[in-house]
Amino acid sequence: WLRRALFIQTQTTPSEDAVKFLPGMQILPDGVTHDFASLRTAARAPLARRLFAIDGVRSVFFGSDFITVTKASEVAWPVLRPEVFEAIAEYASTGQPFVLDDAAGDAGAGPAANSDTQILE
Repeated sequence: WLRRALFIQTQTTPSEDAVKFLPGMQILPDGVTHDFASLRTAARAPLARRLFAIDGVRSVFFGSDFITVTKASEVAWPVLRPEVFEAIAEYASTGQPFVLDDAAGDAGAGPAANSDTQILE
């Protein structure tokens, strides 16, 4: 089967410890963001959990079409960047949502984010 190569661009941010990764695909619905300050907060975000497994990653932020990774100041981007690229490319190739279940709804997508959920009284 054919597999499309993923070209991930990067942009600098005002913080030298943070880099914005643009994988050229939808991460979250427009207007929705999700900030993961720790592994504990990333329970429903497999890619964020994978990124936290990389030594030196301090926080992960998902936007509609980007992922911002913030590192510890003592870790150099030339060391960290290839691992972050690999994690993003591998996860993006699965086709799975970046935030599972209703976690996107928790971030502001509203009840429509999980339209097969019913409230029974």
